[in-house]
Amino acid sequence: MVALGVVAILALLSLSAVAHNQPSSDRAGCANNLRRLMQAWQMYADDNSGLLMAHAATGGDLPWVSGNMDFNFGNADNTTPLKLTNAAYAAIGPYVNSSELFRCPADPSTIVFGDGPKSRVRSYSMSELMGNPMPSTWSPMFQVMAKSTEIPQPDRTLVLLEEHPDSLNDSQFAIDLGHVGAAARIIDYPGAFHQGGANLGMADGRVKNWLWADGRTMPPITFTATLPLNVSSPNNPDVARLQAAASYLK
Repeated sequence: MVALGVVAILALLSLSAVAHNQPSSDRAGCANNLRRLMQAWQMYADDNSGLLMAHAATGGDLPWVSGNMDFNFGNADNTTPLKLTNAAYAAIGPYVNSSELFRCPADPSTIVFGDGPKSRVRSYSMSELMGNPMPSTWSPMFQVMAKSTEIPQPDRTLVLLEEHPDSLNDSQFAIDLGHVGAAARIIDYPGAFHQGGANLGMADGRVKNWLWADGRTMPPITFTATLPLNVSSPNNPDVARLQAAASYLK
């Protein structure tokens, strides 16, 4: 009986340890995905004389990835990786060898089909201040960095990040730099898959984990495309942090 009791206690401790380590494991897996995507981003620039892959299909450029995400089972972009890895649709396609790199392991978003749920294929978006010469819709007075030489502080400049599943729609992550402090707004919401934080890929290739400080940055996931975007968020420190990592005045 004593021996059985000891075995039972050890089993419970083991299960507890596995459950405790899972968030850390997912965060590490996500960071590895972003690290490899950032390597691909840098390889593209090296092969194109410092020209950066576009964040979206504006100005005639092939975007880093294509496709629009939602929760409609009839939208193939949600569950098929064609527009992530095929060179006809995605500038990053020739530089990656797995479509799994585009999804954070902790991303819970799925599409419900008759035979059960299927995971959505992408969790990451690219800053709209990166990789297109076209002015930003939300921040027209700020530099859109189209060449690597236009990034003055690569270790502090955001390229890719996890996006909230209900906010993730196109290939880009919009940040309003023109409204700060009490006038600040959230256009797109970052993800918060890692105990209230997100992984971000910076222009120097490194991946950082940021914990969000304001609950307004982390609305509940509803698995619908109905989350209001472009909303007022006065004096939100998370918005200020993203703004500081996004770009600079022309």
